[in-house]
Amino acid sequence: MIMTDKGKYPTLWPLYVLVTATLFFSGPFFTGDLTSRAFARDIKDTQPAESEGNIYNLYGRVVGSVDKEGHVTNSYGRTIGSVNSDGVVLNVSKIVIGQVTADGDIQNQAGTVLGSVNSDGDIFNVSGRKVGEVKDTQDIKLIGGAARLLFLK
Repeated sequence: MIMTDKGKYPTLWPLYVLVTATLFFSGPFFTGDLTSRAFARDIKDTQPAESEGNIYNLYGRVVGSVDKEGHVTNSYGRTIGSVNSDGVVLNVSKIVIGQVTADGDIQNQAGTVLGSVNSDGDIFNVSGRKVGEVKDTQDIKLIGGAARLLFLK
């Protein structure tokens, strides 16, 4: 038995080091599968499924979706606004924040053009640079409303 300097209690540091090292190095083997499954589930839950009306940023990442009724949701599935059949864009509080004209111009509530959309679903900023797209939706007003809510501030 190893004794401390004072001789009253044996030191247990070798045993402490052995137990700590064993737990440290074996921990990932016991918990690795559990954490990877939980992490994969979290990622899957935050990304909308590939479906009609998905809104993509310039890099091809899904940032939201728009449905046939004009409801726009972000990538977490939370409704952030809507666009009606006249092209009026409303935020989640039902306050008008812009409109989409028949020729694809996206305007803010004061009538200033913020960008545009085309019938292919491409979204452009005011400088004409492509900033995103909406796939599988041919309605310019839906595309423009989604762009106003997600891309164009």
